[in-house]
Amino acid sequence: MKRARSSLVEHAECKTTTVEDLRFGTGGRVWNTARALVGHLAEHPALISEKRRIIELGSGTGLIGIACGMLLSAHTGVDGPRVTVTDMESVMPFLRENIESNGVVGAVEAAPLLWGTDVSDFGAPVDAVLMADVAYTDAYAELAATLASLCGPETLVLHCYTTRK
Repeated sequence: MKRARSSLVEHAECKTTTVEDLRFGTGGRVWNTARALVGHLAEHPALISEKRRIIELGSGTGLIGIACGMLLSAHTGVDGPRVTVTDMESVMPFLRENIESNGVVGAVEAAPLLWGTDVSDFGAPVDAVLMADVAYTDAYAELAATLASLCGPETLVLHCYTTRK
């Protein structure tokens, strides 16, 4: 199966182009909920501007984390990776390609994370967890365990989803 297309998402301070690749299944495409969450963050950058450790779960194409890295650079000028996009190990080359092609290598990093496993490498508690349409599988217990391990009382969690029948 070949790459589907490039997905362009534009807001005032970030313009991302992420490659979609159907070989990665549901994680290989940009979902409308990811676009909606990027739009929300672009309209309300204060939600993340003071956050130092931001993690995106089930990143797939990395759109949310990439846009977040662009927004943080535009609003804070702070260098260094503050956003970590995560997914399964098999998705890492795909995520890293999208990070590189959007020029956010210094602000965004990719790391494998299988839900329900050790999160100590991520410096929990993190300041923010972002995710879009990640709860479509039977891995709810693993997702909940990962969130519980990553989050503290001050952690912002933004989950954008579509109700499906």
